Amino acid sequence: MANLAEGAATLTYELPDLDGVPLGMVGQSTVPGRGQLAVFLEQVTGLENLSLPFFGVLRVTTSAGEGMALAALRGKLNERRDFLLTATPAAVERSFEPRTDAFLPILAVGGGYSTEFILFSGSRNQTTSGTLRFRSAAGAPQSVRIP
Repeated sequence: MANLAEGAATLTYELPDLDGVPLGMVGQSTVPGRGQLAVFLEQVTGLENLSLPFFGVLRVTTSAGEGMALAALRGKLNERRDFLLTATPAAVERSFEPRTDAFLPILAVGGGYSTEFILFSGSRNQTTSGTLRFRSAAGAPQSVRIP
């Protein structure tokens, strides 16, 4: 998290599960003015007892309003004990616009690798749905067997 404002900002973290049900865990941290903070989720005050792996959503609110920038990474140890990271996009709930299409250039399936999709509505208690279409490098529809 980067605080673009002059004054310090308090961040509050809430952890609902994948159905949006709050798990009762709330954490807080402070980012100094014009400063930044990089932490693993279980390093946040109030979330130290988080059982891993965690499957859910991280909801972050801040006292800085529009003055915050956030980058989120998801980490996992694979079967060979390699630490893998992937970027996960943030969504602003109050101004979330549903997307009609999203392009995912790389999918990993097989050889010990997999890709996971989690549909997110951007609003509490709202159902989500989607369609996954596969296309060739030239853009033509492609039939793919998913194990």
